[in-house]
Amino acid sequence: MAQGFLTIDGVDYNEVWYGLLPVIDRYNERDRTDIETILANRNDERLKKYVLKSSNGFKKLGEVEHPDRQKVEWGKMVKMTTKYGSAYGYDLDFLKDATADDIKRTQADILEQDREMIKSLLLETCLTNSTNGFYNAAFDTLEGISAPPSYGQNTFLSTHTHYITAGATTLNFNNCTTIRDHIEEHGAPSTLVGFINGANAGSIVNAMAPTTSTVYVSNPLTDSVITTGLLGNFGGINWVRTALMPAGYVLVVGTNPAVDNQKPVTIIHPTNPSFRGLKLIEGNLPTFPLINSYFLHWATAKVVHRGNGVACQLTANATYTDPTFVNSFV
Repeated sequence: MAQGFLTIDGVDYNEVWYGLLPVIDRYNERDRTDIETILANRNDERLKKYVLKSSNGFKKLGEVEHPDRQKVEWGKMVKMTTKYGSAYGYDLDFLKDATADDIKRTQADILEQDREMIKSLLLETCLTNSTNGFYNAAFDTLEGISAPPSYGQNTFLSTHTHYITAGATTLNFNNCTTIRDHIEEHGAPSTLVGFINGANAGSIVNAMAPTTSTVYVSNPLTDSVITTGLLGNFGGINWVRTALMPAGYVLVVGTNPAVDNQKPVTIIHPTNPSFRGLKLIEGNLPTFPLINSYFLHWATAKVVHRGNGVACQLTANATYTDPTFVNSFV
């Protein structure tokens, strides 16, 4: 009988294949990236209803009065997933010189690339000025509104937008105050998290660092910046430095990582459960499914709580321009 295919160190391809599949299953079941934990919950492609944050419905009543009926404001959304595929797979040109560990390490790298794809998809969705993002003076028909709902003492025009500019190429404390006000006036969760590229993070460090003209007395905040260079909390915002953010932009969200429906974004997966997550698709040789196998992932994202975040471009221009991503996933 003809010998089957083996790795260069003598392991049968099918043994390797059936060792890869459980790892992907565990990854899909348990793995959540840090940015996803902060920003997003998960749902499928079917039509969804969600409560729009609006004014408090409680009113002062007399002894025999009943409250007037007030309709809860609901938004709706439906969005279909996009198919993504990894350029890396297990073709014969790779497999002929690969050990079993080489194949496993390749899969581990693809899992990390998948994590980065999801992170980038979330950030790009938030930073793109569209009805998939934060309030931008435009509304989907399904939203059922023509202006952001009022909240507390705040009412909003139809032109209200959360895509703003800093008025300069660096971020300062006043910008943070403006961003924070934009989010808090809609009743967003009080935990504010900001994402910034390393190229722009220095402006926050410089703003906090003491100089002879700004800070004369040592304090824990400035001491920490000087000794560690870490951003921490500045302007009431907890800052995260990441290379996945495009330079020249900051993103700030109001979120509650512990409560799914208080996160601003929804990651949308296929309605069919068997298509969710990262999928390793077997190749075209039934007896050796590893050969020519490849990776697919169906997903998309949409901001549901459109008042819970701000995208700010660090520019002197008055109008926000969408960033250019090296690898675009939107």
